[in-house]
Amino acid sequence: MATYLYGGSMEPPQKPAASPTPPFSSSSTTLVPATDVTTFHNPSPDASFESVGGVLALIENAIRTRDDSIVVAPSSVKQYNALCRERDVRGHKFRVFYLGTQIRIMIITIPTSAHEGMHRHLSSQLEVQIAQMGLATGWRSFAATTRAGPSNSYGEADGSIMPFPARAGADQWPTIVFEAGYSQSEESLRAKMNWWFRASNHQVKIVVLAKAFPLTAEKRLKVEQWQERPAEAVRPGATGTRRSTAAAGAVLQLTCLQAINITWAGHVPFNEATLAEVADPNQYNVARAPLVLEFSLVFLRPAVGPRESDFTFSADFLQYYAAVVWSSTR
Repeated sequence: MATYLYGGSMEPPQKPAASPTPPFSSSSTTLVPATDVTTFHNPSPDASFESVGGVLALIENAIRTRDDSIVVAPSSVKQYNALCRERDVRGHKFRVFYLGTQIRIMIITIPTSAHEGMHRHLSSQLEVQIAQMGLATGWRSFAATTRAGPSNSYGEADGSIMPFPARAGADQWPTIVFEAGYSQSEESLRAKMNWWFRASNHQVKIVVLAKAFPLTAEKRLKVEQWQERPAEAVRPGATGTRRSTAAAGAVLQLTCLQAINITWAGHVPFNEATLAEVADPNQYNVARAPLVLEFSLVFLRPAVGPRESDFTFSADFLQYYAAVVWSSTR
C-alpha cells in the first residue's frame, strides 16, 4: 500500500486506487517542481455558523465589498445541507465546499466578475486547444457540480474537465480541476486542492489554482499547477522529473509543478492607470511561463498524431489573462 504525505489537520486519505497514474510518459518537456509542499494549514474562519440567515447576510455583504469567499467554522454537515437547500430554493449561485465532519470548515465562494474570469478564461483556453486538436466531442466539462468525499465532505469546483467516453457516467471524477481565489486565501485554495486529490481516490490528476493579490501595488496573479507525484521524483534540487506509475510502497506527494507570476508593469502605478491601460496585455510581465498541462493526464491516454500534444498557455495568453481579470475590477 502506498503512503501519502498530507500534512496539517487535513484528514488522512482513503485507500488509493490501483493505478493512481497512467503507465505512460508525457509528451512535454519535463517540468521542474516549483516547490514541494506537504503540509497544508486549514483556512482561518471569518465567522461561525449561527444560522442560515446569518450566513446569507455575510454573503450579501461580501457581494457589496466584491469579496469572493467566506470561511465559516465550526460548522456541521447538517448546517451545510441547510445552507445548500436554502441556496437552491432562492436560486443563489454561490458555491459551497465542506471539508468534512472532522475538520468542520465550510468555504463559500461568491462568483464575482473577477473570480469567474480567473478560472473561466483558463478552462476556456484549454477547451479551445482541445477543439483545435480535433477532440471537440472527446470531453465534457462541469462547473459547481457537487461531489461527495469521505467523512461527509463535499466539493464544488469552479471548473473541471474529463475525457469522454473514457469517463462517461454520473459518478465519474474530472481529470483536471480549476479553482480560483480573488480575496479567497491561498490556504482555502490549497485545502480544496488537497481535497480533490484525496476525495477522488486519485482520479483527479491535475489541479490548477489561480490566486489574485489585489492589495499589492504590483497587482500580482499567481497560477499554480499541482499534481500527485512519487516523493523520490520531486526531491529538492532536482533538475527535472518524469512522471511514473507509483509502485507498491511508494510515497506520493502533492507537488506544485509550476508557479507562474503575472504582475503589473505599466509606466504608472496601477491605481493611476486608465481602464484602457489596465486592459492592455502589454502592461503585464509574466515570469516562468508557459503553463504546460500534460495531455496524457487530461485524456488518460498518450497524445496521438501530429495534432495532439500537451496544452500550452503562452506568456502572451497569460498577459491577456491578466488584462481581462484586472479590467473586470474597474
